[in-house]
Amino acid sequence: MNLPQKFVEAASAQAIRINIMDIDRKHLIVQVDRITTKFEPTFLLSIRAKPFNVVTVFMPRRYSTAFSDRDIQKINTQSVKLNLVYRGHCSKSNSYVLCIKE
Repeated sequence: MNLPQKFVEAASAQAIRINIMDIDRKHLIVQVDRITTKFEPTFLLSIRAKPFNVVTVFMPRRYSTAFSDRDIQKINTQSVKLNLVYRGHCSKSNSYVLCIKE
């Protein structure tokens, strides 16, 4: 991706809640950042919501160990293309169901 396009995406980036994502739709993971919130360590995923729109999503606590450093490096260098898929909300556990697909 060229530098001007990166600036356009950075300017339009916004954080969204997982539950407003479309169910069963693949969202290309553009970047993974390991962060620490005031509560705990987690991941911030930058995903492609539309062809020219990148949004960020905070991963729930139970996914905090999902990505290894090697996984993060592969995703961030685009040597592997993975998609985040929101499967819906589980009423029994009151949690969001997510999966990663190629």
